[in-house]
Amino acid sequence: MKKLMLLLLLGVCITACSIDDEEDFEFEFVNVESVNLPDTLVFGNTYQFEVVYNRPTECHFFAGFDYAKNQNTREVAVINAFEQNQSCPEMENLTGTTDLNFIVERDDFYIFKFYQGEDSNGDAQFLTVEVPVAEN
Repeated sequence: MKKLMLLLLLGVCITACSIDDEEDFEFEFVNVESVNLPDTLVFGNTYQFEVVYNRPTECHFFAGFDYAKNQNTREVAVINAFEQNQSCPEMENLTGTTDLNFIVERDDFYIFKFYQGEDSNGDAQFLTVEVPVAEN
């Protein structure tokens, strides 16, 4: 009886996992419009920065951040995902909002660089803000 139940369970698992059910997502960087940063950060505190970004279509949704540290500089890009096989017309002035959690680990200052797309030469453009850190 145990073997029959095991075979039945195995059969259900195999038929429930069809390769055709896979969604084909693509990921891309989207331009940051604005970021709500405080004028000063306090060493040791945790913050949530509100990030407003462009969504090319209604099918695009927030998928995470690309985040790079280099001494006191933080480069941040918003990543959106969208289903490749879905047809969605491009929209103007469509934005999304998400929070970036940030822990202050330095006691001097941070330079935040938020990705805003590329210029005509293909060079990355950033919204750059320097924020000093105060002691607790």
